[in-house]
Amino acid sequence: MTQNRKAAPQPRTSKPDSQSAPWTLHIDDGSHNLTTVKQIAEGPATWWYAPVKATESSSGEYSGGKPAQGTVAKTQLDRLWDILGHAERSAESPAPRAREMGTLQVDITSPRGHRGFVIPRQAAGPLELWLDELRHSARHP
Repeated sequence: MTQNRKAAPQPRTSKPDSQSAPWTLHIDDGSHNLTTVKQIAEGPATWWYAPVKATESSSGEYSGGKPAQGTVAKTQLDRLWDILGHAERSAESPAPRAREMGTLQVDITSPRGHRGFVIPRQAAGPLELWLDELRHSARHP
C-alpha cells in the first residue's frame, strides 16, 4: 500500500540560487561598520569593509579600524550562507525601522529582489566571528 506523503517544508535560506548572480550582501554591525560582499558572476566573491571613523561616531572617539578588502573563498562563502540561513530564522523580518544597539542588519539584493532582516544580539555571534576572520585575512587599501 502506497501512502501519499507531502515533502517536509525546506528551511528558508539566505543563499541566492546560482541563477541570481549578481548579488550583493550588506552587513551593518552594531556600531554601523559596514561589510559588503558581492558576486557579479560565478567565481570568487569580493568583499570590502567600511568602518566608522571617530569623527562619524556618536562619541566622537569610536573607530571601527582600518578599511579592508579581499576575496571570499567558496568554503568561506558556503559557511556564510549557512550562518545567514540559521540567523535569518531567528531574525526580525521585515527589518524594523529602528534597531537596537548590538544587532546586525543584513540586506541581500539580487535580480530576484531585496530582502533584509535584523539579527538579534543573542544570535549574532557566529556571523560576528565570520566577519572577524574575514577582516583578519584582509588586504588594507
